[in-house]
Amino acid sequence: MVRKIDHIDIRVSDLEAAERFFATLGMEVLRRMPAPRNSLEMKLPGGNQVVFEIRLAKEGEPRGIAHVGFEIDSAEDVEALEQAGLPFSGKNRFVPASGRTVSNFTDTDGGKWQLTIAQKEDASNG
Repeated sequence: MVRKIDHIDIRVSDLEAAERFFATLGMEVLRRMPAPRNSLEMKLPGGNQVVFEIRLAKEGEPRGIAHVGFEIDSAEDVEALEQAGLPFSGKNRFVPASGRTVSNFTDTDGGKWQLTIAQKEDASNG
């Protein structure tokens, strides 16, 4: 089932200013994703750190934390949680820009959450 927090998705009005702010805290850029995603991923140095996906907010979209993503092992975990009553708005969608397969759901107050499956490295690629 859920193993750890994978990422925190934050919407901002100025991507460059947000990058400078988080860099001041010691975070480093892992990846930049151009339009239409308009985001970057940052984390603190060292292993096993939570990734912050910082996105340029779209017109009318609220700023701040959009959702927290939890890492899971497989699509079977999504199915088990759905059978247990979790209301999914989307399931097992692959996002090429991040290499994650994502499933979205809401809590009892309408808060947004996400389950992620990391893309497995192909051992045959050397």
